Amino acid sequence: MSSSTPSARELRNPSRELYLHRDAMFREGVLKLLAIKDSDIRILSLLQARDAVDSGLHSGGAFSAVVPLVSLYYGGFIRLNVEDPTRRGQDMFTLSKGHAVAALASVYAELGYFGPEMLKNSRSHASLLNGHPGPVLPGVQIATGPMGQGIGVAQGFAIAGRTSPRFDSYCMVGDGELQEGSCWEVAMYAGQHNLDNLCVLVDRPEIVRAEPLPGTWHEEIRLQRDGVRYRDGWRPLGPGVAEVLEGTAVGGAGRGDGGAAQGAQDDADDERGGG
Repeated sequence: MSSSTPSARELRNPSRELYLHRDAMFREGVLKLLAIKDSDIRILSLLQARDAVDSGLHSGGAFSAVVPLVSLYYGGFIRLNVEDPTRRGQDMFTLSKGHAVAALASVYAELGYFGPEMLKNSRSHASLLNGHPGPVLPGVQIATGPMGQGIGVAQGFAIAGRTSPRFDSYCMVGDGELQEGSCWEVAMYAGQHNLDNLCVLVDRPEIVRAEPLPGTWHEEIRLQRDGVRYRDGWRPLGPGVAEVLEGTAVGGAGRGDGGAAQGAQDDADDERGGG
């Protein structure tokens, strides 16, 4: 193994299977700690809004993304190398709903990708935080923002991650961007080619630009007609689809991620190709 390729031991996250621990009291303790971390990330996101040059950012989209992000990054699911964020073999995350960058930046500042001072004066010409993530930020591989773009990139990462060194690709999408047909092409391709190292987290607040999703799309995305549930729209991904109805608490999102974690390394809804 070359020096540029980390070993499993180097990248192993000792808390990766926290949600899968057999002891119920241990799991509940972990959830309590994650709930505290959830509050920490929300406070950092609020401070970003206060200190932004225009005194605001996409707070709603950022807040709805906090629970799945905390579960993913602090619950032991994703393997990272914060000291060397470009090193081969570590898992990759794509924030397809790029307007939630405030939550991701708060997580990354806490993990140590950059200092907390980076969170101040966002959306200014001098700041690397301009409202959407980009590869100028440590730990971010692709600029996102256009609806439906990020999930296709995450699929490409997953395809690359099936070679050596193997890694998983995680992606968060918003329910609004699922109006783009390209998202469903990814779902169909992932299922057909059994991309069991692709994990898609669907943030589903059912609100777009401070208003409910349009009536026809709202009905379609919930897929209530004929008794078909929302998650059935992701059936092409294969059997590894988990729907978390209570996504406002880390326990719900964590259980969804925990089911996916039994795949290659095995939401918020959680969809995993062929998992």
